Amino acid sequence: MDLADILSIVAIVVLTPTTIAQIYANYKRKSAEGVSTITFVCLFAGLAIFFVVSIITPTHIAISINYLIGVMGSSIVLFQKYYYRKNNQTSNPDSEVITMNPIGEVQNDIFSRTKDLKWRDVYSEIVLNEDLEGSLDGLDGYSHAYILFYFSELSEDDKVYGKLQPYGFEDLPPVGIFATRMRQRPNLIACSLVLISKVEGTKLIVKGLDAFHGTPILDIKPFTGPPRDVPGGCALPLWAQRVNKPR
Repeated sequence: MDLADILSIVAIVVLTPTTIAQIYANYKRKSAEGVSTITFVCLFAGLAIFFVVSIITPTHIAISINYLIGVMGSSIVLFQKYYYRKNNQTSNPDSEVITMNPIGEVQNDIFSRTKDLKWRDVYSEIVLNEDLEGSLDGLDGYSHAYILFYFSELSEDDKVYGKLQPYGFEDLPPVGIFATRMRQRPNLIACSLVLISKVEGTKLIVKGLDAFHGTPILDIKPFTGPPRDVPGGCALPLWAQRVNKPR
């Protein structure tokens, strides 16, 4: 056994559990979202070529086994990505397409998530389009407002149409995307309740908006308070009470 065999065995020991862990995670979530198709296609193609070469010139059996594991693992993950996406897609592909134009955008100093980020302390400016002059008049009489916005930083591959693991808690059972406030929604639309700080012409300054700089705004609605906005009181499932912490 030479150095090539030893390194190949080490690679097998590392590659096998990580591949199995990825496959199991995809199976448990019933989704392979977040796994790059291009990455696995390239990995599969490269490993397949090296595997064929190693068969033609069989000098190191451990190297051949290593490539075989990689090819099989990549094949399973690619199958999962196709299978789960197909099963999670909407059952009505011919439904009406609705086009919306943003009414403005968010301006703040938040460009990405950080570990110590607390959205409740963030002030943001919502700058409306120039043709919406006067549309904010009277809003300053309210203390809070609902802001509807679009998760423009996400892509089609990020969308979930069925179930997912809520907020990354592996010990919680998968739930439907509409039972969560997670971002990977079929239409990538978000709704946040914010504190109104100031209204200046076509600018609305708010506190607590969990949106990055440049996020498109779809709509603004005043919060009229209970009981209208919370008919019959508010109830949460136990798992949601656990993860529903202040942001």
